[in-house]
Parts: sequence; C-alpha cells; structure tokens
Amino acid sequence: MLDKTNSRILVIDDEEVVRDSIRLILASRKPDNQELESFEADLFEELPPKPKPSSGLLTFTVDEAATGKAGYEMVRIANAAGRPYAAIFVDMRMPGWDGIETVQHIREIDRQAEVVFVTAYSDSSIEEVVERAGPNVGYHLKPFAPEEIKQIATKAVYDWNKLRRLERLIDLIGTLKVNATELDALLDHVFHQVIGWVGTESAILAQRQNNGRFEQLFATGSLRHESVAAGYLDRLSVPTDELDKGLERDFVCFRLDRYDLVALLERSERLNSEKLYLLDLFVRHAGQAIENLRLHEQVMRAEKLAAVGLAIGKVAHDLRSPIGAIQGAIGLIRDSPGDHDVLEEMLNVMYCASEEALALAADLLSFTRNSAACPTLIKTTDLFRAIRQRVEDKLAVSGISLRFDAERVDTVYADGKKLQRALLNLVQNAAEALEDTSTPNPSIRVRVAREGELTRFEVTDNGPGIPAAIRSKLFEPFVTQGKSNGTGLGLAIVRQAAEAHGGTATFVTSEAGTSFVVLLRQAHEQKPHDGAKVLDAEIPSTV
Repeated sequence: MLDKTNSRILVIDDEEVVRDSIRLILASRKPDNQELESFEADLFEELPPKPKPSSGLLTFTVDEAATGKAGYEMVRIANAAGRPYAAIFVDMRMPGWDGIETVQHIREIDRQAEVVFVTAYSDSSIEEVVERAGPNVGYHLKPFAPEEIKQIATKAVYDWNKLRRLERLIDLIGTLKVNATELDALLDHVFHQVIGWVGTESAILAQRQNNGRFEQLFATGSLRHESVAAGYLDRLSVPTDELDKGLERDFVCFRLDRYDLVALLERSERLNSEKLYLLDLFVRHAGQAIENLRLHEQVMRAEKLAAVGLAIGKVAHDLRSPIGAIQGAIGLIRDSPGDHDVLEEMLNVMYCASEEALALAADLLSFTRNSAACPTLIKTTDLFRAIRQRVEDKLAVSGISLRFDAERVDTVYADGKKLQRALLNLVQNAAEALEDTSTPNPSIRVRVAREGELTRFEVTDNGPGIPAAIRSKLFEPFVTQGKSNGTGLGLAIVRQAAEAHGGTATFVTSEAGTSFVVLLRQAHEQKPHDGAKVLDAEIPSTV
C-alpha cells in the first residue's frame, strides 16, 4: 500500500491569473493580491467565497507552469525524484505546444497522471481528446464555480491513488501463496475491492458447483434477494471474457477460478478502460492465487499418498523376512514332532523374528505418531541396560564391542520410550555399518555428559564413515543405502526424538568413524529429593 496519499497537482496555463486562481482555491489560502478578485469574476460564474480552513481530508500541493514544454519538464523532474503528480490541469489553447500536444508529450513519460483540460472553447470533442490524450482525462469548460475545481481535483487525486493502490495489490497478490485458512479473507477482500471500484451497492460472489449451480458466499444490495440473484447467476453461463460486453449490459462479471463475482452497474458514470483493465487484472491475480492453492492441495494429497505408499511398501517388504522365518520354523517343528532340540531352536528363531517384526512396526508407529515428549527422571544405568539387552546377542555374533560411559550423569530428564528408541536406532545403525564393511576390531561407544542445561548423547563407531551420496539427506525418512532390511526411518526417528525435547541431532563422519550427537534440553529437570523414587517404568524392555 501507499504510505501517504499523493495530492500533488500541476497547473499548466499561459495565463497567470488562471494559475493563481486554481492554486488559491486548492491551497485554501488568503489571496496575496486583492486585484485577483477582479480577474476571478471573468473566469468564474461567481466570486469565490472567503477561504475557510481546510477540512483536513486533502491538502493539495500545487505547482505551476506557464508553457507546455515547461510543464513537461516539471513532470519529468517530479517522476525522476519519485514524487509524481496525481493530477494535471492543462489549458487547451497555449502558445507553442497546445494542451493536447502537451499531454501527448507528458504521456510518453507518465501515463498515470489524471489530466483535466480547462478551456473556454470546445475545440475538440471528448472522444477526440480521449483518443489523442488517453482515457484518464477530464474535459471542463470555463466558466465554472470554484467548488467545481475542488471537486474535480479531489476526484482526480482519489482516482490516481486508488489506481496506484490497486497496482500494488496486484503485485502483492501475484506473489501470494494462499493457504486454506486465508482463502475466505482473500475472497472477502476481493469482493469489497470490486464493490468499491465499480461504485455499486449490489454485488454477489458465488462458487460454481459440479452440477453447474452456484452457492452464494457474499452478497449485498439487491442481489441479496435470491430471486434477483438467481437471474444474474443463471446468466453467468454466457461468456463474459470481454468486459465491454458486460458493460453494455447492466453488470460486470469477473471469474476467480471456481468463483464468479457479479457487480451491477448502478452509476450513470461509465468506468474508463484503464480502471476496468486494472480491476480485471487484480481479480485475475486473485483467481490465480486461489487456483495455486487448489493445485498445491492436490500436490500435497498426492505427496501424502505417495509417502504412505512408500512406507507401507517398505514395511511390507521388510516384514516378509521375519514372517518367512517364523513360517519356516513352524514347518520344521511340524516335520520333527517330539524333537525337543529342534523345538527349542525353532522357538528361539521365532522369538527373534517376532522381535524384528515388532521393531519394524515400532519404527513406523513412532515416526507417524510424532507425539510430544513426556519426560520423567530416568536412571542412565537402566537406560543402558535396556539397550544392551536388545543388541547384545547380535553384537556378540558379529564380534562388535559395546561400551557405555555415563561420565557422572546418574539421571536424565527425558521421555524414556523416545530416548531409548533413538539411541537403540543409532546403535543398530552403527552395528549394521560395521558388519557390512567388515571393519577390523569393530566397536561402538555410547556416552552421555552434561553441557550446561543440555544433556549430550553421543554414539560413535570406528567404521569407514557415511557415504557422501546420502549425507545431506541422512535424517530424511526412507533414506537407506546398502542395507538388507530396515524401513529407513531410524535416523528420522532420532531427529524427531531430539526435536520433541527441544534439542538437535547432528553427526560427524570421516574414514576413521562416525559420531552421532543428540542434544536434549534439561532446563526443567527436577532433582529427586531424599526418599523420592526415580521412575524407571518409562524404560521398556521391548520398544
């Protein structure tokens, strides 16, 4: 929006008395020379009344030029300084450039100023003036009352500022990304902008339904009555791309994607082509913003469906392995009835396979729920014990050593389930990386330490590092490389857990190994008093 109303006016006339008289009327100041009164009688139908204090609605700044060329130069300088004239009063008959020639030159550098021709002679018809000088012009014959000058100047200034504000709105809406919560506000704004510009009390905004009918959203004036509105809405099926056709009828219609806006032409004054063009451009930009919202929603729905499909596909694929192991074990038990050793071995296989299936389901549920953290005081010894129980058998088979260091941190204030799931995922990822790369003397170290109001968890391995191809998107869901199983949600869950505690998850990697760091905020940690029980129920044996 414009910060301030531009009320700068330029008067171009070779007669000094005319320039002084217009300046006197618009500036509302006491005349410096009483001799002006005798000249005013020749120019106006009646002498102007004694100047009264300005109402404060508009304060005009009036500049003067005695020739067309001088006026042109003043317009050029004003535009270069960023202080254009809102309205220009021009005499039709002047030595050198006459009024129309002056305006034609001015239009080369300023097509926005409202021009008012002031003349005692009807040398040209208004159609000829508009054709040569542009549409935003007025044409008034002398003599006329001083109040007419004020009215003409006020209307010209308001029209200029309204057009500039509309242009700014067009630019703004052109870059607008409307969301669903802002749609009603945008429609309401467009509706009232059109009402103001057309100058009508009767308008309606309706949404087109799939069955061809319309649902009324906003209505005012006579179009609030269903019987009246129905007549115009039924006519919306008639092509209205050419606005002039609408003007030849008794209404104008604008289309905004799935919405139609009808405004009745209740004023006798005809809208000029520039104003109507800008208004149509404004509505079209608003319609584009609404269409962009609809397209964005379609893309979002497609992305959500694709993400769900990807998650289901990965989980279904990865569940085939443990389910297949369980089915195979059941088959062996059936084929070896009464064999206690086979039964015990297969039950162990089935238990491990079910643990793997539950872990896959837990990963998916943890990621999709993304629930808020529910922190309690947790013993670090209980936390580490639960993690070791989950991975020690697998690490023993692979020959991977696992070390925990609490560094004088006995308790942490965190959501036990989220924290254990995050650390377990980091340990399991490290173990898989060490197995897949056949690292000599493989080892994993888990450390926890205080850093001011933060608690720092660090999981470090001595593997070959993370491939460069996936480092930039490592914490994104479904990102895996070279893994035989897993949903690709492990590190996404780590980041979720950290952020749920107001913290962060980062990593450092090289050929010498990789360290993942999870920082959790501990500002609200509650120290247990004597005899208080530290909650360890939040550390589940199975996640």
